[in-house]
Amino acid sequence: MALGIAVTPVAVHFASIFALEGPAALRLLYPYVLLLKDPALGLSSDMSDGLSQGMMYAQFPIYGLLMMLTMRSRGVGAGFASAVVMHLLGVFVLFLMAHMQVPK
Repeated sequence: MALGIAVTPVAVHFASIFALEGPAALRLLYPYVLLLKDPALGLSSDMSDGLSQGMMYAQFPIYGLLMMLTMRSRGVGAGFASAVVMHLLGVFVLFLMAHMQVPK
């Protein structure tokens, strides 16, 4: 969990750099932030902005918590794999939602 907390400021700094590249770069770093902003969830603009801002700081500590819980029962490799799978799942869901939008 400490690793997730330690990585968060670095990831937020990278997000400010990636913002210059456009939203495609942020999809890879912060998929859950963008998922919370998706209109398909039906959240108000203020609610989605607040939740996504919180998720920007909570995403990597959540990964750290997941890794810690997994490492206790299955080992280091499974701990890292669980965080990677959770992150890639978010990227995949974001990809699906982007490509399943109904054109107007």
